[in-house]
Amino acid sequence: MSPREDKDALLGRLRINSKLRCAPPPRPSQPGPGRPRKHGEILHPGWDSPEIPPDEDITAMHLKGELRLRRWQQLHFEDVADTVFGLWIKNNC
Repeated sequence: MSPREDKDALLGRLRINSKLRCAPPPRPSQPGPGRPRKHGEILHPGWDSPEIPPDEDITAMHLKGELRLRRWQQLHFEDVADTVFGLWIKNNC
């Protein structure tokens, strides 16, 4: 089996009460004792205005009105920090 590549994609749906974690902040040049952090800030994608600004925010006209796409990168679920993915959220304005 070959390793997954950047071009691989999976389309799915998240529960409205999902909680995702961002990548941790970079380690300082002189790290203190303890292991490095695995998680960064929390993102609740089901909220109307998520706590973390998106990496990309696109608004375009569509046949049925305005369409808004927001994208976050480098997210993971808290229990599986090694599985990193990106998230797109579509909203009709």
